[in-house]
Amino acid sequence: MEQLVTALLNGLNRPQSQPTPRATLAAAAALLTEHLHAAASVSYELIPETGGVPQAAPIFSGDWLDPDQSQAALAANLRRGVLSGLIGRWEPYYEADAPGWCARCGLTDADGFACFLAIEAVQAFIFLPIQAQQTRLAAVLLTFREARPFPDATRKILDACGALIGAHLALPGLAPVPIPRKQKAIAHTLYGKVAVMFKGQLDALEIEMTQALGEQLPPGIREHLQTARQTVFEGMRSLVIEASGDLLVDLESMSLAKALQTAVAALKRAWPPGQRIIIDLYPIPLVIERQSLALRQILYTLALEAVGNAIKHGGPAPYINIDLNWADDQVLAQVIDHGQGFDRDAQPFSEYGLGFWQSYIVQRLGGTFAVSSQPGFGTVVTAVIPIIPARIEYYAE
Repeated sequence: MEQLVTALLNGLNRPQSQPTPRATLAAAAALLTEHLHAAASVSYELIPETGGVPQAAPIFSGDWLDPDQSQAALAANLRRGVLSGLIGRWEPYYEADAPGWCARCGLTDADGFACFLAIEAVQAFIFLPIQAQQTRLAAVLLTFREARPFPDATRKILDACGALIGAHLALPGLAPVPIPRKQKAIAHTLYGKVAVMFKGQLDALEIEMTQALGEQLPPGIREHLQTARQTVFEGMRSLVIEASGDLLVDLESMSLAKALQTAVAALKRAWPPGQRIIIDLYPIPLVIERQSLALRQILYTLALEAVGNAIKHGGPAPYINIDLNWADDQVLAQVIDHGQGFDRDAQPFSEYGLGFWQSYIVQRLGGTFAVSSQPGFGTVVTAVIPIIPARIEYYAE
């Protein structure tokens, strides 16, 4: 078995014409299949932010009895059933008696995973999760057509193999996350939030000075206030962009609900009395609070982006609803602005604003994103992100 680690080291360090995560994972899975004498393997690239939802089509390696039917059966198991249970638990799993395991779990041929096992005559299987620095990167499912034990020595070797594959998938040249563009989008959102807060304070100051004088402010003072607004906007923009490597919100120690409540309270305090805004934040389900830090950061920033747009464009006294909900293993994020709305055809999205989140959620996270608006009837921003909940058990010990 030690030869397997050596083969992985040599194989993964071999120069590749196209060193992509998918090519690296395919090479590693082929080596595992060969050295473990497995019948076949199925490998999945995972989306870390979503708790490990598989992206794209799986990678098949080895000898298949009926690849078309097997692939169709597994396709029905991507986000529900046994596979999502294994990913949610995120521990190596070794099953030496697949038919007996199906009986213990009460699985029938109607279950996609049980159907796959029957089609391929699988008698034993291994689920090997691949991660780096606690980030879920991939998973490999190895199948065997004979019942076989998995001794501790084999498990230790495979643990080492999983760590080795994870380290290679996490190499800078293979990292799939578009970090610079995402950081700029986060900076855009946070800059908007901070700038709006300062704008509210300066507007309130202008109102108070006007009321104290009992007349309109002299042109010179108005110019100074406008210069102050511009200086604050540009200064905060520079500061936030320079610091955008971090999210500037400590969601590791703060719940998503608390973070949004704090931001909402700050926006309400900053706005002048004559332009009071109303922001309602609905209770956030506990299952969302238990999701990965990366996902909660995305939801926080997306909500602030939509709220910032509503405040800037929704009218003098916008009424905004923020609703983060959970249904069918998906997060539904919706921000409703009961303001003046806009013409969608005449208003393109910013590439670091809603335009970024639209492409990021659809292309990177495999979700959906929509903005509906009409002049005089407000705006609705809706995002749906598929999730694999943590530690859902779909199999018997």
